[in-house]
Amino acid sequence: MVEQVKKCSKLQLYVSCRNLTNHLDYGGLDPFVEVYEKVNDENWVKLGTSEVVQGSLNPVFVTSFSLDYFFEENQMIKFMVYGSEDSENEATDYNLVGTCSCPIGQLVGTQGQTLALSIINESKKHSGYLIARIEENSKNNDEIILQFQGSNIEDVSSFFSPFEPFFYLYRVLPNNEKLRIYMSEYSHGTDPLWKPFTKKIQDLCHDDFDMKLLLEIYDYKTIGDHEYIGSTEFSLQQIIENPKQKFELINPRKKTKSKYVNSGFVYIVTCTMKKIPSFFDYIQGGCQIALEVAIDFTGSNKHPSSTSSLHYIDPEGIKLNHYQKALQAVSEILLHYDSDKKVPMYGFGGKVNDVISHCFPLSRDDDNPYAIGVDGIMDVYKRTFEYVGLSGPTLFADLLKKVILDIERENVSQNNQQYTILLILTDGEIHDMDETIKWVVRGSASALSIVIVGIGNENFTKMTILDADKEPLVDSDGKKMLRDIVQFVPFRDLDNSPYRLVKEVLDEIPREIVNFFRIKNIVPNPPVQPPQFTFSQDNLFSP
Repeated sequence: MVEQVKKCSKLQLYVSCRNLTNHLDYGGLDPFVEVYEKVNDENWVKLGTSEVVQGSLNPVFVTSFSLDYFFEENQMIKFMVYGSEDSENEATDYNLVGTCSCPIGQLVGTQGQTLALSIINESKKHSGYLIARIEENSKNNDEIILQFQGSNIEDVSSFFSPFEPFFYLYRVLPNNEKLRIYMSEYSHGTDPLWKPFTKKIQDLCHDDFDMKLLLEIYDYKTIGDHEYIGSTEFSLQQIIENPKQKFELINPRKKTKSKYVNSGFVYIVTCTMKKIPSFFDYIQGGCQIALEVAIDFTGSNKHPSSTSSLHYIDPEGIKLNHYQKALQAVSEILLHYDSDKKVPMYGFGGKVNDVISHCFPLSRDDDNPYAIGVDGIMDVYKRTFEYVGLSGPTLFADLLKKVILDIERENVSQNNQQYTILLILTDGEIHDMDETIKWVVRGSASALSIVIVGIGNENFTKMTILDADKEPLVDSDGKKMLRDIVQFVPFRDLDNSPYRLVKEVLDEIPREIVNFFRIKNIVPNPPVQPPQFTFSQDNLFSP
């Protein structure tokens, strides 16, 4: 997969509280909230402070807070609730009601993008509830299709060259500088009809529909400078409100001449807005992201009892091996978007009951291959070595066949929106390349992305072929992959850093999900409404 420019979503956070405990020695509680974001392992940066709501144990704060959201990062936010002493939002240890926190991803992935959090005071006692709700900021992923036609354009050609008008379209910046955003093909005659073109609203006017746009028409010259004919100005709002209007072309250099009227007209032939849904739109509509895990149990990992084994597990549980680091880092982020937190876990290249298998459930139950949550995933992995022996070779085809057939049976559709991320952790090269390519090509038509993490220092040359950055995969029958679904990274290239790993392998997932649904003509469903909180522990999230 080709590395993309990193982008974030702009979110707006809204906060309210319920059933706050008034611990102050005087009068009623006048609450306010401070919001912080964790920027590294220890430091918190304040995002802002709400207004004070006087005399309320159930305040709804008007102040909202802006967040930059990165799907591939495990971002944490913290809320500190205070009771004001003098109607000012000044925080002290004395007036602290309590604190609570949650990952931003948990908030985005939960039903209705709304969480009820238990506020805990300094004595570790419950002090009320904080309701956090998040929305995507008004943004424009949308596109517009435009087509222009000239009418009675002034012919400035000579006897030796044909008249071939074309236009430049500019965005006019606040300092009146021009930023060129489109150049048309050259046409012919004084009534040219140029081809329609598509631009993102952000590129066209930077989401400001009243921003001035400038259209300049020239006569195309194969040698020398193109000859300027005239220009006109308008805004996107103008042409949306009245797409049938015409705009007069004026050449300022000729405007002072007594007989000069204009240099022709330009009409809007097509002005069509095209809604482009975002990743947030799909999640808001209830789309689920399912994680599946596959782990390499081939002999090249070395016996897990050896400290040199890639599967060696620290008996003190202090130091994680590279398999554990990758499992924990990826699952901590992806499980935010899976409501049941059930993760099928498989092994390959291992020996179960003295039989070599290239796709076996780590739970030892074919009908129930699931681990529950991050802790469940880590526990299942550790217990696997009680009954699995290392063997080989490294074969992917059986595993891919199982996963892809299961996804195909799910019948992803407009009313059943889900997407699977298959995480494969392996220490070496595969030995069934043709069969693996066959299943990857087939899987490229499904709601699936495959993340392969190379563990250890072995040769991973064939994995880069599966990644298909340079050349799309084609199976033995000549069938070409529909889209690039494999992301491969050697963990060693990232200094075996879990933080760098998730940023590298999960960065493209939102784009892949949106692209898949667009290919299938599946649009986001209407937003799912938040749950009706009863403010019992069943509704609460505890980090």
